[in-house]
Amino acid sequence: MEGPYLDRKKIMRTLCAKAGVRYFRFQALRHAGAPVMESFNVSIGSIQRILGHENRSTTEIYLHSIGDSERQAIAA
Repeated sequence: MEGPYLDRKKIMRTLCAKAGVRYFRFQALRHAGAPVMESFNVSIGSIQRILGHENRSTTEIYLHSIGDSERQAIAA
């Protein structure tokens, strides 16, 4: 994984293989992390800044990407 150009997909595949988990896109972590932060009462503004979103509406998409059953599991 050296050189001036790094292929993010290749890096994730390598990391997943080393960890013994099925490959997933890095973007999935962002979609999973936003609701977790919200469950810990992190403000939407803070989540927006952490994710680097310019518009609040983009952050809200991430917050609504999981259903109620997943939210209950996070809160448990």
